[in-house]
Amino acid sequence: MSTGFGARLRSAREALGLSQQQLADKCGVGQGTISKIERGDQDKSVHTPDLADALGVTARWLATGRGPRLVTDLAASAVGSVVAFATLGDDANVRQAPNLRGRVPVISSVQAGHLTDVVDNFAPGDADEWIETGVPINRHTFALIVEGDSMEPVFTAGMRVVVEPDISANIGDYVIAGNGEQATLKKLVSDGGELYLQPLNPRYAIKPLGQARIIGVVREAHIKFR
Repeated sequence: MSTGFGARLRSAREALGLSQQQLADKCGVGQGTISKIERGDQDKSVHTPDLADALGVTARWLATGRGPRLVTDLAASAVGSVVAFATLGDDANVRQAPNLRGRVPVISSVQAGHLTDVVDNFAPGDADEWIETGVPINRHTFALIVEGDSMEPVFTAGMRVVVEPDISANIGDYVIAGNGEQATLKKLVSDGGELYLQPLNPRYAIKPLGQARIIGVVREAHIKFR
């Protein structure tokens, strides 16, 4: 029996007694799209979150077959985590994190320069590493690994940053800027009406944005220990 994306979609749909057209109407996609997925003509879709919401399953399970299938199972798991967390006692210096919203691919800085051409964060297997994020994710949301020390002390080497290319950058935002070949993480600042990329480490010089383009805005940062 097939266990691919299409098979999971069909299983979840039939479990609710929905026709393809009813599911299409419920989540705002074409019936033909659902038919193609279930036939196995496509193994990924930018509509995965909408389909998952309509079916009451998690987007991760629908896209990859991993993790809890039902949203209710995910909620129960979160409750269990809170109960276990409560045993830390009054001396704990951490608190329960908010519910995660999904997974994004960790890509290289070279890929980041062409991200709208290569990234679809609902396509399983397109990245060697995926991370969970608590911010809203869109079609091109991705993550990068920080290299070097130019953004210390806020961003340290090895930290994963979640980047959103589908929002406009404001002055003061941490941004990813690229020249088509490589990308860099800097703070976007303005002086005399001109835009500059500012490192946080004073050992590095501030540089004009110039011909580089803003690839995306940093929304979240993670540090990985192992």
